[in-house]
Formats: sequence, C-alpha cells, structure tokens
Amino acid sequence: VPNYVYKMPSPSTSGGALPMVPFNPFNKGEVITCDVVRQSLKNNETFLRLSDGCGWILVHQMNQIPIVDGNWTLVVMNSVGVAMRRLPIDRQDCKTSTLFNPEEMVRCDKKIKSTQGTTFYRVAGKEGWVFDNRGDHVMMRVYATSARGSTLSNNDDEEGGWSIEFVRGMAAAFELKEIMINEGSRVISFQTDANE
Repeated sequence: VPNYVYKMPSPSTSGGALPMVPFNPFNKGEVITCDVVRQSLKNNETFLRLSDGCGWILVHQMNQIPIVDGNWTLVVMNSVGVAMRRLPIDRQDCKTSTLFNPEEMVRCDKKIKSTQGTTFYRVAGKEGWVFDNRGDHVMMRVYATSARGSTLSNNDDEEGGWSIEFVRGMAAAFELKEIMINEGSRVISFQTDANE
C-alpha cells in the first residue's frame, strides 16, 4: 500500500527526472501488486515493477499486505457488469476491456483485502482483478470457495478441477435437481424438471 511513489519506465533515477511517465498517481491506501523488487546499491532506493507490466515505481514508504491463494467463484451482482482491472484498484484508468456481465460466474485464484475494506480477486488464467464492493454497493459476491488441498476440492485442483460445491452451485443456477452422488468417484447426477 503506497504512501508516496513515482512511476517510471525503468528502475533508475539517473538524470533526476521524476516522474518520467505521465501517470495518475496512486492514492494513499490503494493496493498495488508488484512482481519484481530491485534495490539500488548506489542510492539505497527500492524499485518495484508493477505486475501489469506498465512500469516501475520508486517507493519511499510502503506497507505490505498478504495475498491469499485459493479458489473462489464469484457471481456478478452489479446490473451493468464489472470490468476487470489491471491492478487491484477500483479506478477508471485501471479498467481493461474485459467485462463480466450480470450473473456471470468468474473463477479467481488469489485475493487481497484493501485498507478500505474492498476485497480484490485475481481472475484465474488472466492478469487482472475484480472486486466485491464499491462502498455499500455489492458488485460481486462469492458463490463458491474451496481452499487448496481441502476435502471439498477435486484431486486435480491444481489443474483447474471444480469442487463439489461449485458443481452444485452451477447446477442450481440452471435449476437442475441433484439425484445421486457417488462419493468414491465424485460423480454427481442431476435432472431437469422434465426428468431429463
């Protein structure tokens, strides 16, 4: 969570031109994600590469907050959908062109809670984030969750397998009735109202 940052195209302050790239600065308390940390030996400066690849930041003061690994399925509750963000920040300049429509299910693999109380979820298989609320307005809600290695997740969870709760949730979304489950093989049978 940055208190004071500059954004630049490379991890260097040579030339003294800060900031080097026009940018809407991060606001105090916003969450950013970085994938590389580089320490300058000459000036004892810390540089972080933004995980969306749009540049580096020079950090003067930073607090770390944990990112939690897991599997979450969220459903879009907002009436106009939710646009994916490049970073876990709910701002217009962080939006991507990916839009999740109302009632669409979104599978996520990481979560991080901002200091303002919004929880951001990284969309599985993509370099982008969605979020659960904007103030008091619910944007998305958790539909199903399964921790890695839990008894609720499939043995091939790392390969993207679905938990029993997720399958049941999807069946409920299509108004299917569960008629049988084989705990050993983890096979669940469903039928429609027309007995199909």
